[in-house]
Amino acid sequence: EIKVALGIYPIDALKLNDRELDEEIEFIRKNRDRIIAIGEVGIDLKKPKLNTDIIDVLKNRFSPRVYSEEEVASKDLDSMIEAVRWSPSAMNNQPWFFYTAKKGSPGFKILTNSLGDRNYWAKKAPVLILACYIKEDKFGEYGQYDLGQAVFSLVIQARSLGYHSRQMADFNKE
Repeated sequence: EIKVALGIYPIDALKLNDRELDEEIEFIRKNRDRIIAIGEVGIDLKKPKLNTDIIDVLKNRFSPRVYSEEEVASKDLDSMIEAVRWSPSAMNNQPWFFYTAKKGSPGFKILTNSLGDRNYWAKKAPVLILACYIKEDKFGEYGQYDLGQAVFSLVIQARSLGYHSRQMADFNKE
Protein backbone atom coordinates (compact mmCIF):
# COMPACT_ATOMS: atom_id res chain seq x y z
CA GLU A 1 0.00 0.00 0.00
CA ILE A 2 1.27 3.48 -0.86
CA LYS A 3 0.32 6.45 1.29
CA VAL A 4 0.61 10.07 0.30
CA ALA A 5 2.87 12.56 2.04
CA LEU A 6 1.82 16.18 1.62
CA GLY A 7 4.28 19.03 1.56
CA ILE A 8 4.34 22.75 1.07
CA TYR A 9 7.01 25.39 1.39
CA PRO A 10 6.41 27.22 4.68
CA ILE A 11 6.75 30.55 2.87
CA ASP A 12 4.02 29.48 0.42
CA ALA A 13 1.71 28.54 3.27
CA LEU A 14 1.93 32.11 4.52
CA LYS A 15 0.54 33.32 1.19
CA LEU A 16 -2.72 31.37 1.57
CA ASN A 17 -5.82 33.42 2.32
CA ASP A 18 -8.29 32.21 4.96
CA ARG A 19 -10.51 30.41 2.43
CA GLU A 20 -7.54 28.58 0.84
CA LEU A 21 -6.19 27.64 4.26
CA ASP A 22 -9.60 26.30 5.32
CA GLU A 23 -9.75 24.25 2.09
CA GLU A 24 -6.30 22.76 2.77
CA ILE A 25 -7.23 21.86 6.35
CA GLU A 26 -10.51 20.31 5.20
CA PHE A 27 -8.66 18.27 2.55
CA ILE A 28 -6.31 16.96 5.24
CA ARG A 29 -9.24 16.08 7.56
CA LYS A 30 -11.07 14.22 4.79
CA ASN A 31 -7.97 12.27 3.76
CA ARG A 32 -6.26 11.74 7.11
CA ASP A 33 -6.46 7.94 6.82
CA ARG A 34 -4.59 8.04 3.51
CA ILE A 35 -1.92 10.61 4.44
CA ILE A 36 1.23 9.37 6.14
CA ALA A 37 3.02 12.69 6.68
CA ILE A 38 2.78 16.42 6.26
CA GLY A 39 5.91 18.51 6.05
CA GLU A 40 7.98 20.90 4.04
CA VAL A 41 9.43 19.62 0.79
CA GLY A 42 11.86 20.83 -1.80
CA ILE A 43 13.81 22.83 0.74
CA ASP A 44 16.72 23.32 -1.64
CA LEU A 45 14.67 24.11 -4.73
CA LYS A 46 13.77 27.68 -3.84
CA LYS A 47 16.63 30.08 -3.37
CA PRO A 48 16.32 33.60 -2.09
CA LYS A 49 16.63 36.34 -4.67
CA LEU A 50 19.93 38.18 -4.66
CA ASN A 51 19.92 41.94 -4.16
CA THR A 52 23.16 42.09 -6.15
CA ASP A 53 25.41 39.50 -7.75
CA ILE A 54 27.89 37.53 -5.63
CA ILE A 55 30.45 34.84 -6.47
CA ASP A 56 29.11 31.41 -7.40
CA VAL A 57 30.61 29.57 -4.42
CA LEU A 58 28.53 31.80 -2.13
CA LYS A 59 25.40 31.63 -4.32
CA ASN A 60 25.56 27.84 -4.28
CA ARG A 61 26.21 27.46 -0.56
CA PHE A 62 23.43 25.61 1.24
CA SER A 63 23.10 24.13 4.74
CA PRO A 64 21.24 20.82 4.30
CA ARG A 65 19.96 18.50 6.98
CA VAL A 66 20.29 15.44 4.77
CA TYR A 67 23.64 14.11 3.63
CA SER A 68 24.88 11.35 1.40
CA GLU A 69 26.68 8.71 3.42
CA GLU A 70 29.36 8.60 0.71
CA GLU A 71 32.85 8.96 2.19
CA VAL A 72 34.62 12.31 1.93
CA ALA A 73 37.99 11.79 0.24
CA SER A 74 40.92 12.31 2.62
CA LYS A 75 42.57 14.69 0.14
CA ASP A 76 39.41 16.82 0.14
CA LEU A 77 39.25 16.86 3.93
CA ASP A 78 42.95 17.83 4.02
CA SER A 79 42.18 20.65 1.57
CA MET A 80 39.41 21.96 3.83
CA ILE A 81 41.74 21.97 6.83
CA GLU A 82 44.42 23.70 4.75
CA ALA A 83 41.88 26.45 3.99
CA VAL A 84 41.48 26.83 7.76
CA ARG A 85 45.24 27.18 8.13
CA TRP A 86 45.22 30.03 5.60
CA SER A 87 42.43 31.89 7.40
CA PRO A 88 43.19 35.34 8.75
CA SER A 89 43.45 35.84 12.50
CA ALA A 90 44.58 38.58 14.88
CA MET A 91 48.38 38.78 14.69
CA ASN A 92 48.22 35.48 12.71
CA ASN A 93 47.76 33.79 16.08
CA GLN A 94 45.27 31.17 14.82
CA PRO A 95 43.65 30.55 18.22
CA TRP A 96 41.69 27.51 17.11
CA PHE A 97 41.81 23.79 16.64
CA PHE A 98 39.64 21.50 14.55
CA TYR A 99 38.88 17.89 15.39
CA THR A 100 37.75 15.83 12.40
CA ALA A 101 36.00 12.50 12.79
CA LYS A 102 34.98 10.23 9.92
CA LYS A 103 31.95 7.98 10.20
CA GLY A 104 32.89 4.67 11.80
CA SER A 105 35.73 6.13 13.88
CA PRO A 106 35.67 6.26 17.70
CA GLY A 107 35.72 10.07 17.51
CA PHE A 108 32.63 10.10 15.31
CA LYS A 109 30.78 8.05 17.91
CA ILE A 110 31.85 10.45 20.66
CA LEU A 111 30.67 13.45 18.64
CA THR A 112 27.33 11.91 17.63
CA ASN A 113 26.67 10.91 21.25
CA SER A 114 27.15 14.55 22.27
CA LEU A 115 24.57 15.90 19.78
CA GLY A 116 21.35 17.46 20.99
CA ASP A 117 18.02 16.12 19.81
CA ARG A 118 17.65 18.82 17.14
CA ASN A 119 20.81 17.59 15.41
CA TYR A 120 19.66 14.00 14.79
CA TRP A 121 20.34 14.52 11.07
CA ALA A 122 24.10 14.96 11.64
CA LYS A 123 24.51 11.29 12.58
CA LYS A 124 24.17 10.41 8.87
CA ALA A 125 26.92 12.78 7.70
CA PRO A 126 30.16 11.08 6.59
CA VAL A 127 32.33 13.53 8.59
CA LEU A 128 31.82 15.66 11.67
CA ILE A 129 34.21 18.49 12.49
CA LEU A 130 34.41 20.09 15.91
CA ALA A 131 35.74 23.65 15.74
CA CYS A 132 37.10 25.18 18.96
CA TYR A 133 38.85 28.38 19.89
CA ILE A 134 41.46 28.84 22.60
CA LYS A 135 39.80 31.06 25.19
CA GLU A 136 42.91 31.78 27.26
CA ASP A 137 44.89 32.93 24.24
CA LYS A 138 46.95 36.16 24.47
CA PHE A 139 44.53 37.61 21.91
CA GLY A 140 41.52 35.91 23.57
CA GLU A 141 39.16 38.75 22.90
CA TYR A 142 39.36 37.91 19.18
CA GLY A 143 39.35 34.12 19.37
CA GLN A 144 35.67 33.63 18.58
CA TYR A 145 35.83 36.09 15.70
CA ASP A 146 38.94 34.39 14.31
CA LEU A 147 37.32 30.97 14.67
CA GLY A 148 34.29 32.21 12.71
CA GLN A 149 36.56 33.26 9.85
CA ALA A 150 38.33 29.89 9.95
CA VAL A 151 35.03 27.99 9.86
CA PHE A 152 33.83 30.08 6.94
CA SER A 153 37.06 29.34 5.08
CA LEU A 154 36.40 25.63 5.63
CA VAL A 155 32.77 26.00 4.46
CA ILE A 156 33.75 27.83 1.27
CA GLN A 157 36.56 25.36 0.50
CA ALA A 158 34.16 22.46 1.08
CA ARG A 159 31.62 24.03 -1.27
CA SER A 160 34.27 24.66 -3.93
CA LEU A 161 35.01 20.91 -3.79
CA GLY A 162 31.32 20.05 -4.24
CA TYR A 163 30.43 19.41 -0.59
CA HIS A 164 27.79 21.06 1.58
CA SER A 165 28.16 21.78 5.28
CA ARG A 166 26.04 22.93 8.17
CA GLN A 167 27.04 24.48 11.46
CA MET A 168 25.32 23.50 14.65
CA ALA A 169 25.51 24.50 18.29
CA ASP A 170 23.19 22.07 20.08
CA PHE A 171 25.61 19.58 21.63
CA ASN A 172 26.87 18.55 25.04
CA LYS A 173 30.26 20.17 25.60
CA GLU A 174 31.13 17.82 28.44
